Amino acid sequence: MIDEINSDLPEASPPPAPRSGNRSFVLIAGILGALMLLGLIAMVYYALVILPAQRAAAPSDLQLTQTAVAQATNTASPSPTLSATPSPTRPVTSAATQKANGTVKPT
Repeated sequence: MIDEINSDLPEASPPPAPRSGNRSFVLIAGILGALMLLGLIAMVYYALVILPAQRAAAPSDLQLTQTAVAQATNTASPSPTLSATPSPTRPVTSAATQKANGTVKPT
């Protein structure tokens, strides 16, 4: 009897898989994580490879001091030279200024 009642009902299908609404979040989080990892790798490379090479190529403080002292002792002090005294110049006034002052000569 139970078989006859249940035979009229359609068979139950499994519920559909829940749709993932977090796909874009996971994608963006993965991209940001990859950028962070690349940045970390770049900093480690800089600290272990580039920075020691720069320090080895740079002159030491002692070398720089010796060079500065040598240049300072070899430089002759400049001697004063005589120059001509500049002649005084007349001030230039515009026609508008002369007209306002009443110093315009009629032509």
